Amino acid sequence: MPGIQFEWRFGDESEDWEEWEEKPFPPEPEKPSRPRWRRKWQLSRRARLILMGALGVLLLVVGGTLWVRYRYFQRTVQEEIQAVIDLEAKAWSRGDKELFLSLQDEKDFKWYIPWKQAVLGRYGPGISDALRPARIVKVDPWGDVVWVEVEEKPTEEELAADKDASPRRRVRFYRHAGGSWKHTGSQDKLWGEERERDDGLVHLIYRARDEVYIDRLAQRVRDWHREFCRTLDCPPNTRLTIILSAATYHPWGRLEPDSLLLPPGYPAKPGRVDEITVPSYWYTGLPQPEAGEEEWDKIFAPLRWQMAYALAAQVAGLQDIPDETANQWCLLEEIAFWLAEPQRQDKPPLLRRIVEKKGAAVIPELLRQLKDLSITDVLTHWLGWELVTRLNIAGANEKDARVTVWRTGPEIVYFQNLLELEQDALYGGFQDTFLALQDPNDRAWRARRESELATHLWGRLYSPIYSSSPVSSLHVDEAQVSEDYALVKMTWIKDGLLYRQWAVFRQVNAGWLRTAPAQQDFFWGHERTHEEQYIRVICREEDELFVLPLLPALDAAVEKIYQDLSLEGVQGKVTIEFRPYPPGFSFGGGNAPYLLVLESPLATGVRADGEADESILRQAIEQLLNQQIYFRSSQARAKLLGGQFEPEDMNAGSWFLSAIYRWERNRLIPGEQPALEAIWNEGRDALCTARQKDTLLPLGAIWPHQGAIRNREREHLKWMEAHTFVEFLVQRQGPGVIRALLDSWPRA
Repeated sequence: MPGIQFEWRFGDESEDWEEWEEKPFPPEPEKPSRPRWRRKWQLSRRARLILMGALGVLLLVVGGTLWVRYRYFQRTVQEEIQAVIDLEAKAWSRGDKELFLSLQDEKDFKWYIPWKQAVLGRYGPGISDALRPARIVKVDPWGDVVWVEVEEKPTEEELAADKDASPRRRVRFYRHAGGSWKHTGSQDKLWGEERERDDGLVHLIYRARDEVYIDRLAQRVRDWHREFCRTLDCPPNTRLTIILSAATYHPWGRLEPDSLLLPPGYPAKPGRVDEITVPSYWYTGLPQPEAGEEEWDKIFAPLRWQMAYALAAQVAGLQDIPDETANQWCLLEEIAFWLAEPQRQDKPPLLRRIVEKKGAAVIPELLRQLKDLSITDVLTHWLGWELVTRLNIAGANEKDARVTVWRTGPEIVYFQNLLELEQDALYGGFQDTFLALQDPNDRAWRARRESELATHLWGRLYSPIYSSSPVSSLHVDEAQVSEDYALVKMTWIKDGLLYRQWAVFRQVNAGWLRTAPAQQDFFWGHERTHEEQYIRVICREEDELFVLPLLPALDAAVEKIYQDLSLEGVQGKVTIEFRPYPPGFSFGGGNAPYLLVLESPLATGVRADGEADESILRQAIEQLLNQQIYFRSSQARAKLLGGQFEPEDMNAGSWFLSAIYRWERNRLIPGEQPALEAIWNEGRDALCTARQKDTLLPLGAIWPHQGAIRNREREHLKWMEAHTFVEFLVQRQGPGVIRALLDSWPRA
């Protein structure tokens, strides 16, 4: 078959074809030759791969070695710090203040000084759960300081309040100094850079470490802002700034100048109406990673209250958080509780009455008018209470020229409502409302009522036995008005018994506020004096009926105290005076306390059935015994040191002196009060637990000073060991050993 040949031509439609001739490609340019030294070291592809593999293995070995050494360093650091944490908790529980302080970083003054004050007992309650055993979850070394994430189990009190309480994750900081690790304050460099989130309603400022929970927090604060502003009818562009602070944080109750020592978890007022600063939740505690949203709601609950308070203050037109002396602003606290805790059983007492009368829709209007109102205006205009005035004496009975007496009518209803409101505020824990009903000009009275409120709040938090039980069936029988003061006689029921009590009010800005009966003691009548062999009793006419039946028992108690304690230098009789105003100690007659001042039975409440009130006898004996025991021990101390007795020596407490007090008290007053019996049972349980764990305290821990480190479990153990020690000695050697113990105490 003949071959086929193709001829290629290029042309166009004009048939002007051009024959294409094959032309050779131009020669490629020659590559420049490599230098000899490069040709010498040129490797094959296989050699290059082998070299790269060797380098990779080398890097892996070196990196792995460094990682292993770092992990070993981490484990070593973790073990060392865990030992310090365990030692801290042990020192705290055993009351070893020297050991405990030696584990704190004394170079960080913001951390060390508050802890030193706490160890010395200057902060009082609130510090009992400030430090608890913990297990390290993670350590993050940074130079000589370590970020330590720990897991802390709930305390017994927390489990009693919430049986489903779960462990919390918290952060601690430890610094390596002098060859050991010491607990120190916050280290700013470990928190990471500052970050912000702003959704137009809430501006969040936080640190990089807070990122683990910030999504949950941001969603909640945005929803809360919208929820509260719908109820309060907030002005447009109402914004809040929330700052999560990384500053050093101390985990006990808030201590504010001239204010209450509030328990942990009690919501603190925001510093500004448009800005809230709270400690990072790494300090207050984060739930476990697997925890549900309810656990997170508990953690963020105080911030919810603060947001409600700040938004209510903005609606009221405030530029700053109001002063507590502006009594009408107590409604801000109540509105905050109303919004933040809608399921709360004990509703805010004042706001609840307003809502029941006018409806919840009036809250925004009430807030906008609040700046121009007083607490009396709120009671009269918004609740409709008819105000009692000194000029309103139509139809009144005259007791004498200066006293107007009411037994029926709107005046009685007014004081009845006022006392019921005060009771609801006290037992509900609404501090601003309770204090708004007290006389702001009587500082001593206000301080006393603050102490009463704080005791109730702490008792409600930790144990019901420490808080007073509420009264019921309160009824005002009579009101006597003299110039700017009113004496209100009332009855109430507590523990099934009917009591009588007198309360004094003072007219302030056209309204009536509770005050101390210091300048109105003419309501109690003239002084009466009664003498026995060892005592002289001074009381007023109105109290005489309740005091006279107690004189024989008081005289016998003083005689017994003198015999058991072998008091020296006591000249004359002990004077016991019942006054209508709060009690206090007075010293005189050289170095012997001879005066004991107690409060009027009618001022504190006395049984109305005519029976002798054992509570008055118990109060008198307990205070007298406490006074004489400390005087006796201070007398021995002055003799040992060659000095004189000083009243300040009364503050030198001891667990063993407390044990002597209880032993002597049980001889004088058989039986225990329910609260003391409960405390005794807790102490007995602590002693049994310590025996099982072989963690009994040394004698030196219960001998010298009381309250060195306030930890509830340790206090019960010290208290119980001291009592067991004293009772053992008395059983072996007889009651005379008490005198020897008192003589030896100053040498402890």
